[in-house]
Amino acid sequence: MLIAANNPRISVRKIITEKDLLQVEWADGYRSQFHYLWLRDNCPSVPRINGQRNVDPLIFAAEPYPKKVCINQEKKIAIVWANDGHVSKFEPVWLRKHDYSNGTQAKWQPKLWGSEKVSSLAKADYSDILQDEAKLRNWLLSLRDDGIAVLENVPIEPDTVLEVAAHLGSLRETYWGKITNVKSVNNPVSPSFTNLTILPHTDLTYFDDPAAYLLLHYLQISNTGGEVTIVDGFKIAEVLRQEAPEKFKLLSSLPVKFRVQFTDADLSAEGEIIRLDCLGKVKSIRFSCRSIQPFNFPSEAIKPYYEAYCTFAQMCNSDEYIMRVKVNSGDLLILDNHRVLHGRTEYSGERWVQIACIERTELLSRLSVLSR
Repeated sequence: MLIAANNPRISVRKIITEKDLLQVEWADGYRSQFHYLWLRDNCPSVPRINGQRNVDPLIFAAEPYPKKVCINQEKKIAIVWANDGHVSKFEPVWLRKHDYSNGTQAKWQPKLWGSEKVSSLAKADYSDILQDEAKLRNWLLSLRDDGIAVLENVPIEPDTVLEVAAHLGSLRETYWGKITNVKSVNNPVSPSFTNLTILPHTDLTYFDDPAAYLLLHYLQISNTGGEVTIVDGFKIAEVLRQEAPEKFKLLSSLPVKFRVQFTDADLSAEGEIIRLDCLGKVKSIRFSCRSIQPFNFPSEAIKPYYEAYCTFAQMCNSDEYIMRVKVNSGDLLILDNHRVLHGRTEYSGERWVQIACIERTELLSRLSVLSR
């Protein structure tokens, strides 16, 4: 629920003091509750430096209670606290925006999609996102909401992906360094460095905290094959939640191990294929049939888990959910690696993709600043 600062309906009609909280009746008939602890903690008079404040939680050891509450001449809710005489003054619009009692704070939701998304992918020109902040903002909004976006006409020059990464956020180095050069080579250290089909997967599953965004810059495209396959893991998870809840429960509650071994490194991590947050919302997907290790569950869980695992894999390869994208040299695909699975079809000829990683916090910070 978005609250406009100049909305005349966001004014206070009545306030009622209760034992632990303040009841607020608004001019539009809406009602809210705010605990005194919460109000004292969020007093607007506390100095802030770049959004940060210096507050000692021990001030709540003696639970605050108001001596007086009123609507002052500025139409603010003014509270005089009984324990120390401090005065807090709250703007009605601010309180309404932060009303936790009715869940009115706007909560971001991803836009789920299936194979039909191929016709409406967010695309932008490389020069535009460098020079036009409005176009960059819109492109980043689509990336945040859809988990995927495309840049076109990126210079076909090695390491350009690093320039794009620096423009969007903070580079994340991995075992492969700043850039992973994906080509078909003799004696490959990974299936990625072959011309074989790669099934949809998320990258870096063998890290405790896999990189959030992947930037795939296509420098050279093969003449035959090499189509990029893309799947919305969040969509599949939610379909499973609705249609096969027991399978969803297994994939979201039993952690599995992912591991890769090189001559100079042995990398491993554990995690659920479907990771949930504390409220049960899908937070991330961790899936790679290449690096997943033998399941180590109680005996009675092995067969049901395999059924759930295979169902997830089948959905990732279903025409209903898999998006097939034909890329060109100079295209750059950016993916939410905690959500979107990617792969490719078998190809012949030469193909060169450079991959860099960036972190979520810095990219979303870029979007927030552009949205001010």
